Amino acid sequence: MEKKRSILITGGCGFVGSNLLHYLAQTGQYRLRVLDDLSTGKRTYLKDIAETEGVAVDLIEGDIRDGDGVDLALKGVDAVVHLAAIAGVPRSVEEPVMTYEVNVRGTLNLLEACKKEEVDKFVFASSNAVVGEKDPPVDEDVVPDPISPYGATKLAGEGLCKSYSDSYGIRANALRFANVYGPFSDHKGSVVANFLRAALKGEELIIYGDGEQTRDFIHARDIAKAIELVLHSDCRGEVFQVGTGEEISVNFLANKITRLARRSGLPPTNVVHKPPREGDIKRNFTDPSKAKEKLGFEAEFSLEEGLERLWERKSKQKRGKG
Repeated sequence: MEKKRSILITGGCGFVGSNLLHYLAQTGQYRLRVLDDLSTGKRTYLKDIAETEGVAVDLIEGDIRDGDGVDLALKGVDAVVHLAAIAGVPRSVEEPVMTYEVNVRGTLNLLEACKKEEVDKFVFASSNAVVGEKDPPVDEDVVPDPISPYGATKLAGEGLCKSYSDSYGIRANALRFANVYGPFSDHKGSVVANFLRAALKGEELIIYGDGEQTRDFIHARDIAKAIELVLHSDCRGEVFQVGTGEEISVNFLANKITRLARRSGLPPTNVVHKPPREGDIKRNFTDPSKAKEKLGFEAEFSLEEGLERLWERKSKQKRGKG
C-alpha cells in the first residue's frame, strides 16, 4: 500500500482550511495535521470532518509567529499548505503592524522550518489584493501595486516563496485566491458571508459604495481542488491566479441573495449603501489561464449553483437540522 502523504495546514480550523480538509479527507490519500491558534477558526469544524469523513485530524494549537512551535509542527510532514493569516483589507488598515507580524514573519518562520526539516513542498495562500487597482482581468504578468497593508503583506509572502524556492530548492508556489465563499464561513466578514447572514435574519444588506465594484467569486471547494493540484505538481517558485474568470458586481450578488430569501418565503430584504471603505479595489477579476495550462485547474461551481447550495446548508442550520 502506498504511504499516505502527511500535510500540515496552517489555519486549518478556518474557512478555507476546513473546506480543504474535507476535500483531502475524501480522497483517503493523506495524513492531515493542522496548526492553528484558534483566534478565528473553530474546533467544531474539525469535529465535523471526523463525523462526516471518518478522518481524525491532528490539531496543534499554536501561533505561526512562534518559530520553535512551527519547527515542531513541521516534524515528519511532507508538505505545507499555508493559509493562516490576518485576512482582509479593513483589519489590515486598522492594524498594519500586527498584519505584518502574522502575515510576513509567520510566513518566514514556516519557510525557515521547511528548510530545516527538508520539507520541499509549500503552498502559500495569496490574494488578488497584491495587484491593486489594475484593469481586469488580472493575470500573473501584471505588475503588483497593492493599495492596502494586507495586499502588501501577501506580496511579501510571494517574494519569500520565490526566494526560498530559488535559494534552497523548496518547491514553494503562491496561489492568488479570488473572492472565496462556501461552507464553514460563519465567522467570516466577507461580502457573501455577511449578505447570507443578514438575509437569513431578515436584516439589511449593507453595501459599501455604489455596489458597482466587481469581484471574482470562487467556491471554496474549487480552491481546495487548486491546492491539491499544486501539491501534486512539479512547479517551483510560481504564482497562479485562481478564480473563475467571471466579473460579478456586488449589486448583482445582493440581487441573487435577496431572490434566494424571497424564494424561501423570508421577509423582503432591503439593501443599504454606505460610504466606500479605504483600500477597497473597484474592479477585480481573474484570468485563470496559467492555472489551467500548468495545473489543469478549472473552476466547477457557477456562482448560482454555489450560492444555492450554501443557502440550503445555512437554512438547514438555522432550522436546527444540519
